[in-house]
Amino acid sequence: MMDLVLTPGSRLVARADVLGSSVGDEASILLDPVAGRYFTIEGAGTSAWAALAVPVTFDALCARVTAEFDVDDATCERDMRDLVTRLIDLGLVRVLDEHDAD
Repeated sequence: MMDLVLTPGSRLVARADVLGSSVGDEASILLDPVAGRYFTIEGAGTSAWAALAVPVTFDALCARVTAEFDVDDATCERDMRDLVTRLIDLGLVRVLDEHDAD
């Protein structure tokens, strides 16, 4: 696991080649075609994954989830930090730097 510091302004985006499919209203399956692995995310993670289809700040990601789910800001930030960090570690999401275009 890498040492990662997510700030409210950190810009994040899902890798474009990762395939995602909804399973009902509360889950998604992600397929990493490069690694040949699949993952299941549920609940707020599904909303977060949808938001990560385009570049989004960590703060905007948390705002989307708190607006959509009954969760307080601190809990959402902690849970989204855990999820995003895991997705980055798996290579499914990356942090954009100031040189990356949207």
